[in-house]
Amino acid sequence: ATIIFGIIACCSIYIPTIAFLLAGSRLNNALDSTRKWLIQNNSVIMAVLFLFIGLSVISKAF
Repeated sequence: ATIIFGIIACCSIYIPTIAFLLAGSRLNNALDSTRKWLIQNNSVIMAVLFLFIGLSVISKAF
């Protein structure tokens, strides 16, 4: 289970890296638009992340 979890967790790094190595410059536009979207929505992403962390902490208290 630990190995499977590790593999799944690393996919968010491995998949874009391997895709960039294979596709090269054809993938630049997709990666650049994803990067811009993440930068523009950083506060929303962090708010949702903190919400889930807070709910997790509160649920463990009960």
